[in-house]
Amino acid sequence: MRLNPRAHRHAESSLNVGIRESEISVSNKRRVLLPRRQARPSATTTPTRLGKAQYRWLTFEAPPSRLVHVPQRETPDDWPALARQLGQRVRQLREERKRQTEDRRFTQEGLAHEAGVSRNHVQNIENARNNSRGEDGRPGVGNPGVATLLAISRALEVEFLDLLPDGLLPEAVRHRPWAETTDDSPRTL
Repeated sequence: MRLNPRAHRHAESSLNVGIRESEISVSNKRRVLLPRRQARPSATTTPTRLGKAQYRWLTFEAPPSRLVHVPQRETPDDWPALARQLGQRVRQLREERKRQTEDRRFTQEGLAHEAGVSRNHVQNIENARNNSRGEDGRPGVGNPGVATLLAISRALEVEFLDLLPDGLLPEAVRHRPWAETTDDSPRTL
């Protein structure tokens, strides 16, 4: 039986270090780990014996944390429906490109490789879900970032705005004027 080196024993501004032979563990009540070289030792050491194992607890004063709280992204009230539309649009464009070219790049796995994301990520976008679970145990609603959607649009060789559901587009561009261009004209807004 071993003493748990992650036990929280000291004030919020200190780090605990439990040392057993070559084994070192660092924990902090705020769950912020800092590099050991930044910690400043205080005069407090606490030897602990449990069975044949000898532990020595050292208390270090931690410098202020540089971590910043990042709030959860806010989504529109109708986001679950928009996420489903986004997923349907990605799947539709991917399958359309796959039929046109019969290219393996347009399977979920191929698209993921081309876009630089995981197949699971593409699958989650198409199914409007994410890997986090709610209190009911069901997957949460997908909320992909702009960089991910931009990478997918480039891999599918479509305009970025073609991926977005109409509910997310300004009224002026919902009819997608760039889609009416000819091969001779530029494909820009």
